[in-house]
Amino acid sequence: MASEPALITLIHRLQNPIPQFVLGTLPILAIIGTTPHKKLLPKLLWFARCLGCPFCGLFYFCCIESNPIEMCSYWLEAKNFFIRTKGDNDSKAVEEGEKVRELIWPFGNNSCTIKPTKSQEKIMNYWISEASLLDRLSALSSLYYISVGIFAGISKALSLCMDDNSVEDWPFIPLLFIWTLPAINIRIKYGLVVNMVEPTDLKDEIEIEKHDLEKRKTSRNFTAIIAFISILLPWFAVIIAYFVPPVGFFCRSKFLTIICTIWSLNCIIAYISHVIGEKNVYGPDSLNILFTISGIVIATSLILLSILSNKISLWVTLFGSSCDVSCQLD
Repeated sequence: MASEPALITLIHRLQNPIPQFVLGTLPILAIIGTTPHKKLLPKLLWFARCLGCPFCGLFYFCCIESNPIEMCSYWLEAKNFFIRTKGDNDSKAVEEGEKVRELIWPFGNNSCTIKPTKSQEKIMNYWISEASLLDRLSALSSLYYISVGIFAGISKALSLCMDDNSVEDWPFIPLLFIWTLPAINIRIKYGLVVNMVEPTDLKDEIEIEKHDLEKRKTSRNFTAIIAFISILLPWFAVIIAYFVPPVGFFCRSKFLTIICTIWSLNCIIAYISHVIGEKNVYGPDSLNILFTISGIVIATSLILLSILSNKISLWVTLFGSSCDVSCQLD
């Protein structure tokens, strides 16, 4: 009978190997990393890229939203588009209506009106499907945990210091993903998914038309706002962690700072690369590799953080007394 409590403890541990708040954030990470690739490895690499650079995932969801044509075109390369030009009296004239491949990826800063033919539009609509009920419900679960994480984090920051090392430090992982809220809203509201993209099925390039000056300005401002959100919003978790009693820049805050620093630097680089000009969704190979490796580093850091979050005393056990955040009671 003496062994029964130990057995029950083991069963409880097997039933809850991963904290619920971690499982609750996994669905939105899967949604952010959605890709029409068929094979597992490209899917995992894109997932790692979006985890390593929040701007990549937010840019797709916020700039494209629910337009099926744009959602499919987003995964095509610049070489799959053309602009129809007119003659120029000040240079060598070309025939009116000539197709010119200008190598523009028509999104974000270079946003254009996409004008597929009827047959191309039919094919692209075939690539789109409605998100499943499970997909939308999982997005709601992520919304729940992030919302509660915000409330709990602020509540902790405003509460008195409690000298209790058994308290779970759980609000900070959901707070890290506060930047995913726009993507959650779009997935729940519209629920469209690109299942496949086969450029060869289109037979020909897709015509695009440059926006007027006002539309281009609006598109560029919106892209800048998305970059601003992806760069700054994750730091909310660091601010909350700093002000959770005892107030100070302890190991918990430093750990979150490392994650947010990687995200912010990568988002700045991604935005600059986009403004300079990109030929496809991946951008330069060097940056694609950087963001993918960063995603692997972030994933490893989140696993470690979820382990540490189960019990505050683990911080001191692993990293020493400098991570002790217990209250100094008189």
